[in-house]
Formats: sequence, C-alpha cells, structure tokens
Amino acid sequence: MTYDSLILKIRWWFLKRKEGLSRTPAGSYSTDRPRLRHVTCRNCGWIHFAITREYAEAEVHRFNTFFRAQTQEVKDAYGNKESWIGEYEFCFVCMQDDFYETPAEDAPRGVTLNPIIYEDF
Repeated sequence: MTYDSLILKIRWWFLKRKEGLSRTPAGSYSTDRPRLRHVTCRNCGWIHFAITREYAEAEVHRFNTFFRAQTQEVKDAYGNKESWIGEYEFCFVCMQDDFYETPAEDAPRGVTLNPIIYEDF
C-alpha cells in the first residue's frame, strides 16, 4: 500500500464517520454530566463551561477520595495536592470571578475548556 492510498483510506474513513455522526439524532444518548453551557470571563475573554456548585463539590469530593488512596508517586503526578472548591470559582487565566453566558459557537472546536461555577442561567 502506498502512502497516497493510505491517506485516501484514512480520509474516506473520517468522512464516513463524520456522516454517521451527523445523522445521529441530538440527545440520543444519556449521560450523568450536566448540560454544557458556556460562559466568558469579562476581564480576559477566556471561555469556560458552567457547572453548578453542587456538581463542583461532588467532583472535588470524588477526586479527593481518589487522591487520598494513592501512592506518593501518583500524588506527585497530580501536583501533590488535593482539589478544593476555589478552583471552580475563578477564571483559570486571570483569577477574576465576573462571567456572562456566551453561545457555544464562540468556543473554537477542539479546545480545552475549564469548568467554572456559574448558576445565573
């Protein structure tokens, strides 16, 4: 198989996969995660996804339970510190806490978004 034929097969596979995904009806799967909404920091413009305080507290508890049961080597890989609710209260970039709701289309596809507590919907 030549390099060009391999590239064509890969492109064909991605196109077929994309077609299949686009035909999937919205909401056809279930998840226990909250509905994804986006908020933007008024100070720096960084986009985050909004979560409730209740969800953030549950995530902090879940991580800390996991963290405490780990070896020191694993703890070192996680920065050797437990999670805390303050990580979800301020902008990841500028540490401000002033946000507004923004359309999901404003977040470029494929970027990493950080969670932020925002319940003013």
